[in-house]
Amino acid sequence: MLGLVLNCYEINTEEELRSILHDPSFPVTSFGEIKITHCGMESLGADLFGQLSADRVYLESFPNLKSLDPELLAGPMSDHVRVIHISKNPLLEVADLRLFENVKRTDLMVTMIENNIKTVTPPSKPSNIYSLNLGRNAIARVTGDMLRNLLGVKYLYFYENGLTNIEHGALTALDSLADLQLHQNALGPVLPAGAVAVSASLTSMTLDNNGISEIMPEAITGFSPSAYLSLWSNNLKSFPEETFRPMLERLAEGGGRLDVYGNFELPCDCSIVWLFLTPGVLDAVDRYYCEDFVPIADIDSGALIQSCSLERR
Repeated sequence: MLGLVLNCYEINTEEELRSILHDPSFPVTSFGEIKITHCGMESLGADLFGQLSADRVYLESFPNLKSLDPELLAGPMSDHVRVIHISKNPLLEVADLRLFENVKRTDLMVTMIENNIKTVTPPSKPSNIYSLNLGRNAIARVTGDMLRNLLGVKYLYFYENGLTNIEHGALTALDSLADLQLHQNALGPVLPAGAVAVSASLTSMTLDNNGISEIMPEAITGFSPSAYLSLWSNNLKSFPEETFRPMLERLAEGGGRLDVYGNFELPCDCSIVWLFLTPGVLDAVDRYYCEDFVPIADIDSGALIQSCSLERR
């Protein structure tokens, strides 16, 4: 059920907006959606919505918005809101997750994209955030403190942030995490050991377009054996056994896949003979193409193994 929609736009002051939302003459107090856009205020204070509630709340395109009070969603709103979308606010630099710590819904979806967020203030107590999208911001580093108390988060997105580093262990405590999107960041050119350590609940992760040319052993660890891991469109030119064999053996246990499409300079020489000699691992590799765009499945593995054996003599 979509419900009624309340739209507020081009309001210059918080006082004016508050007078509208707190008007006792409102004929209804429950909405499917409340959308507030293109307003001029620098901040939004506590209990902004008064006795109103909605399934979905949108706060978009505030050219001057710098802060949101942690008690913004007090009152009936905290009991009912399921989707909160805060986007296109170029002066908003902090994702203050205390905003959502009193929201009751356990399927809470928070989207804070296309702002100028540089850091995250975590909830002060365990939060019901189920999905957290912080894509298209300016978060250069993810720390464990940023993710504190996000115990139930299942979907976590940091794509298109210019992200260069994830603190070791920051993600491993998220033992409900299933989907992690890190594409179009700057985690390369070398992905060091411990760079992306996750919990065994993770079943999908994207590391596409990160300028990665080398992955060190144990850089990507902890994922579910049934996971889909994507390394699309990086700059990989080698596929060393010490890095990829442990990953592929784990994926082979549960039917998981490692997708390396778009790395068109990967070798099909003696350095990858281990792929053909290790039972099961080749089945866990998706869209591996050699330098001349030949699929690895088309390689005559017997001839390659024989020629490499002769080379070693």
